[in-house]
Amino acid sequence: MALGAYIWWGVSPVFWKIHDVPVLDATGFRIVSTAVLLGLIQAKRGGLGDVRRMLGDRRTRLVAAVSAAMLVLNWLGFVYAVSSNQVLQSSLGYFMKPLLSVLLGVLVLGERLHRLQAVAIGIATIGVALLSLDVGEVPWLALVIATTFAVYGYLRKTAPVGSLDGLTLEMVMLVPFAVGYLVIRAVMGDGLVGVSVPGRDVWLATMAIVTALPLVCFGWAARRISLSLVGVLFYVNPTLQFLVGVVVYDEPCSRGQIVGYVLVWIGLAVFALGSRRARDRDAVHIVSRERA
Repeated sequence: MALGAYIWWGVSPVFWKIHDVPVLDATGFRIVSTAVLLGLIQAKRGGLGDVRRMLGDRRTRLVAAVSAAMLVLNWLGFVYAVSSNQVLQSSLGYFMKPLLSVLLGVLVLGERLHRLQAVAIGIATIGVALLSLDVGEVPWLALVIATTFAVYGYLRKTAPVGSLDGLTLEMVMLVPFAVGYLVIRAVMGDGLVGVSVPGRDVWLATMAIVTALPLVCFGWAARRISLSLVGVLFYVNPTLQFLVGVVVYDEPCSRGQIVGYVLVWIGLAVFALGSRRARDRDAVHIVSRERA
């Protein structure tokens, strides 16, 4: 489920490049269409009552509001990066995100890293540092993308709601602001509401599927595997974004960036090896205790 979400996000710049739509307008339509889709799904499964009860819980409502804010800021940063021909900046941001997720997992959730896993994180950190230095300036856009999604992943893991209900709550929090913005734009005569363009209308309608499906997969997976593993597996997403930026959109890529990406992937391989060894050791200890 996690890999499915990451692959989906990795190739998603192609979707957001199809039409030249202002970032705020695209994000507004994204929120509204996703809210409508989730509302229909919840009505079909009889979950609207559960959503209303969760909205009545102060703590759940507060967590949903913060995670919704992180999500929409991440969307804005990502869509802006894609629309302004900075797919590689977006890729760098998502390369930074797993390191922050691992940090949150260790410092906040008390997750432990085995020796090989710690070495892997060190290698990946050096790779990300090289990528950042190669940019030649503080990569603010990448930092915004990384921080917002790392915090979002932490909140989705610790929130007292399931993946589908959690995403529905987030959209409930966001949709009044999105509708208000789109209405204001329409009144001013600058928005997309009421302006029909063949092809673009279908594109706007499909935003809900493109948005909701990977988020539900991500939320489902984040509650079932460690936050550290969620973070490291996430490297699939920025690697695919990097390939899209370089191969599909011909964005410039230096030798330093190539070295950085290679180090990140070496770190991922070492982390996977360390995780497997840790699982094998735990299994041996369990068997030993049962025999004793």
